[in-house]
Amino acid sequence: MQTNKHFLKRECKDFFFLKEKMVLIEKTENFTKKLRMLDKKVLGVLVRGTDYVNLHPYGHAIQPDVEMVIRKVKESLQEWKGYENIYLCTEVQEIVTRFQEEFGNRLFFYPQKRFREDCTEYLCEYKFDRDDDEYYRGEDYWVALKVLSQCDALIAGSCGGTTVALKLNDNKYEHTYIFDLGRYGIDNVKLDDKDKIKKVDRWNKISVEASKQCGRSDIVEVKNVYSLSDMISE
Repeated sequence: MQTNKHFLKRECKDFFFLKEKMVLIEKTENFTKKLRMLDKKVLGVLVRGTDYVNLHPYGHAIQPDVEMVIRKVKESLQEWKGYENIYLCTEVQEIVTRFQEEFGNRLFFYPQKRFREDCTEYLCEYKFDRDDDEYYRGEDYWVALKVLSQCDALIAGSCGGTTVALKLNDNKYEHTYIFDLGRYGIDNVKLDDKDKIKKVDRWNKISVEASKQCGRSDIVEVKNVYSLSDMISE
């Protein structure tokens, strides 16, 4: 997290405590008032897309698709009493449109510039055509997450924004549901039999050479390839 002209940063053990300047506080409060005027509990929802979903950064948490999140939101609205309205936090315009189709005027979201679902580069490489774009993107990101942290419950994929919202909320959410779908490149790798044979053969050759180099008489043999989820289930 970088310092910019609206933040003063002081590092602590496991989180950055941020001192907001007045313009961010006012933007957050003005939007939050609209939600509180409804006099109903608000379910906060965070859905990531774009670079996270399209590029599958190795080792990062696998994100739920929009239909999976919508099903969970519907289920939770029935189970969690008193929730009528939904606040959606997302960087993807198509996700906003899909939620609008499903939830209509029960849906609220912060008015920020959003990306197309099919972008194929990391978001840090994109620029909107406006002055001080980097700053305004940071401002929108912070306000959207601050509003999310003030909702009454949270449904989200596991990502950095979710971590920030949970920290800011300080365990005040009445309910939380964080999707746990494994990690990209680890739990979502599917190999056909030919790929498995090639990998096993290669790793066994490496094992033989490594044993020779360290003078081992017993050689470690690789017999098969398993995903982490397969190993756990066994």
